[in-house]
Amino acid sequence: MSKTASVDPVSMRTDEVLEKLRAVQRPSRHAPNETNLAAWRSELEKSAFGWETIGRRFMLKASELRDKIKAIDVLVGKARDTSSNQRSASTPALISTNSVTAFPGMPILDPDAPPDLRHTRVIAACFASQTATGWNKLVHVAHEEAMSQLGSSGALRGVTKSNLIAGRASSEDTKKGYRYVPKIDVSIQNVSAEHAWANTLRLARHLNAEVRVDFEWMRKSEAAFPGEQGHLSWKPA
Repeated sequence: MSKTASVDPVSMRTDEVLEKLRAVQRPSRHAPNETNLAAWRSELEKSAFGWETIGRRFMLKASELRDKIKAIDVLVGKARDTSSNQRSASTPALISTNSVTAFPGMPILDPDAPPDLRHTRVIAACFASQTATGWNKLVHVAHEEAMSQLGSSGALRGVTKSNLIAGRASSEDTKKGYRYVPKIDVSIQNVSAEHAWANTLRLARHLNAEVRVDFEWMRKSEAAFPGEQGHLSWKPA
C-alpha cells in the first residue's frame, strides 16, 4: 500500500511569500534567490539609504540657494533706493532706524535680518568703546562690557546666548571651540558669524550699548556676495 506524502503547511506558506516577492520585484540576475533573502533585504536597505542621502543633499543645497536669493533681494532693494534722487519719507526696510552711518558707499544692512554672513571677515568693529578684529572677538568684548555693567558671571549667564565656561577652558573644551577671555575669567565658545552677530546684538540691546561692524565677503564662490562689503550696526534710540 503506497503512502501519501505529507504536506508541510509551513513550507506552503513560505512558498506563497516567495511567489509574492517574485511578483513585485523586477526580474534581475543579480537578485538573490529564495535561500538568501537576508542578503536581498540588505541590498534593498543600502539602496533606500542611498536615495535618502541624495534627497537630503538636494534639500540642503536648495536651502543655501534660498538664503542667497534673500540676500540678493535685500541688496537689490538698497541699490534701487540709492539710485533714486528722491528719498522716501519713510525709512527703507534695508536700513534700521537705529543704524549709524557706515563708510561711504558701504550698504547699511538691517541688523535684525542680515544676509548670509558665511565667508565674511571683519574690517572694523566696536562694542561700546571697545574695538574688535573679528566676529568672535566682537563677542568677547561685548561680554567684557556686559561683565563690567552686570558685575557677576551669574548675571552675565542670565542675559547671554553664548555658551560659557567659568575660568580657562580645558584641552577638551578648547577642541570644542572655547576660547579664554582673561579680563572676565570665562571661556566663550566660538560660533559662526551669523550667531556671533545675533549674540552681540542681543547684549547691545540689553546693555543699551552701541555696536557696529564693517565687513566684507571673501572672494569665494560659496560667499553670498564675493568681494562685496556691508555694514551692520545698532545704537540706543
